[in-house]
Amino acid sequence: MNLEQTYKIKCPECETEQAVEVCQSIDARQNPTLREKLIHNDLNMVQCDNCEYKFRIDTPLLYTDPDKRIAIVCAPTVENVSEYDDQAFRKYIVDINPSLASEIDRIQIYLVLSHSELVEMVFIIEAGMDIRIVEYIKYLIYTRNADKVDPSQKQLLFNAQDSTDEKLLFIVQDVESRALEGVLEYSRQAYLAFEEMFDSDEYTPDLYELFPGPHISARNAWLEEIAPWGEQGQTEEPG
Repeated sequence: MNLEQTYKIKCPECETEQAVEVCQSIDARQNPTLREKLIHNDLNMVQCDNCEYKFRIDTPLLYTDPDKRIAIVCAPTVENVSEYDDQAFRKYIVDINPSLASEIDRIQIYLVLSHSELVEMVFIIEAGMDIRIVEYIKYLIYTRNADKVDPSQKQLLFNAQDSTDEKLLFIVQDVESRALEGVLEYSRQAYLAFEEMFDSDEYTPDLYELFPGPHISARNAWLEEIAPWGEQGQTEEPG
């Protein structure tokens, strides 16, 4: 089920108001076309009737993939992720997509705060990678390179599409302007080493303590000044 709602939107360029239909829910199983529009930055794009300026409408969006048992709530207006309530989220998801009612207890729920985070997470999940380990690597990059990649001003986005069997690629984005400023490389072998390390009773609880969810964010963890604890697992400096 894919839900659309009509909003009256002002063009950010000329302030002309017009009614637009905004997609609020994507079910990857039922409509893969909307998934394609999302990842190609075509979803909820509007062209002003007056000045022809193109812009994206960033409203709350629910992305579900029942085959992968995940639901991602994109909530650009959320200010306090600590207010997350698991049962409330599950009710919200079923209210929007009733076809998930019988599966909702088996679905992993994630929260993201921007369109770019949503697309990033979709690619990570589809690549079969562990979201927390990817964010842990970002955490190490922030910790070791805070002078160059200041998390108060920059965020890292994992580029799953262009990463290789040897290198993982992380894009540096300016938080305020959203401009893409560069790429950092990290060894995939290091990722595999972390995957093995955290697949244990000894270290797995630490990973979940650092990233409890549903908003799994290295940048937030760093800004909240959570003390580094995983130095013993570090095997590779970013390139």
